[in-house]
Amino acid sequence: MKNKVGIVTYYSFYNYGSVCQAYALSKVIEELEYTPYLIDFANLEKSWNRQLRRKVLLDRIIVTFMHPSVIKKTLLTKWMANKAIKLRDEEIQEKFESFIKEMFQFPDEDYIKNDKDFVSFICGSDQIWQLEPPGLHYIFFLRFCSQYKRISYAASFGTTTVPEYNRKRLSKYLNEFKTISVREDIGLNIVRENSQQKNVVQVLDPVLLKKSIWWEKIMAMPVLPSKYIVCYFLGSPEDYLEVIRKKAIESNLSIIWIATGFEQPIGDDITFKPTVNEFIGIIKFANLVFTDSLHGMEFSIIFHKHFYICERNYLTSSEQKSRIESLLNLLDLKKISFKYNADIINFDFRLDYMKIDEKLKEMRNFSMQYLKNALNTID
Repeated sequence: MKNKVGIVTYYSFYNYGSVCQAYALSKVIEELEYTPYLIDFANLEKSWNRQLRRKVLLDRIIVTFMHPSVIKKTLLTKWMANKAIKLRDEEIQEKFESFIKEMFQFPDEDYIKNDKDFVSFICGSDQIWQLEPPGLHYIFFLRFCSQYKRISYAASFGTTTVPEYNRKRLSKYLNEFKTISVREDIGLNIVRENSQQKNVVQVLDPVLLKKSIWWEKIMAMPVLPSKYIVCYFLGSPEDYLEVIRKKAIESNLSIIWIATGFEQPIGDDITFKPTVNEFIGIIKFANLVFTDSLHGMEFSIIFHKHFYICERNYLTSSEQKSRIESLLNLLDLKKISFKYNADIINFDFRLDYMKIDEKLKEMRNFSMQYLKNALNTID
């Protein structure tokens, strides 16, 4: 099979947005008449994945040795990542693993030695190109395959600045890509300023490549109250609890918390541990959405929801909020990101979804054409 495409992205961290963007990208690639395979770099039972893991660790040790000041930040970032995973209990983990097993194909063979069997490898969406870890990430920059097979689709840096200790390596890694697209506008500047890749473009997150009717085909709807607010927070919602309660009382709505480890239910609130399919359905039928998540916002937009995007209480880098700001700017929605209760309580708005859908249609066409051209020029 010479039409195989490998996808390198986050998929095993029990995050609804990460899994949904990976699934959407794989289906888009399939529709372009290629066979998508999710690269299972996290499966350390396979010797070639252990080989890649050693390479990642070696790069980090070398850079850390040369720049010891990064040790504290590196350990904090690692601790936060592990904490986020542990916040998902066994029930939720099993639901994610069931979805991944059912919806994705994984290569059985050593994709490093047999990269000739793949037309290309795509590092796709999410914050795969994080710049703070020393040495960058060997796998997410596709260092294991031939240069002419390296494509990025909607890659995100998750920051606005490039640490000096990673600048030279970043330039080398970017220059050796066949073609590059990024998810945020800040990513355009980072690539242009740190490489010779001047044709880099901004494209949509894979979740937004698909319309509501497509997502409705895979969603599931659990038994919930007929009218409700859905709260989906990946950070503490403490600054927004007052307004959430106020909106619920005003509109006679129940409150549904999607379990992430940060939810703060009281009284008759419902905490729900949805499958990936149910997560989509819960947002689809919500009367109002409060979220600090990019993908929570994206699904709200897809389903034409009335929503509030809340600024997340980050424990590490607040620069990650650029991914939300970038999409809001792209859709001319800059005024609906809020920091505190006081910003929301007296604020009312009605989104012009006809205008938003027109912009999304334009960007979908552009993004799909980029991906089609990137794959066709490699064949």
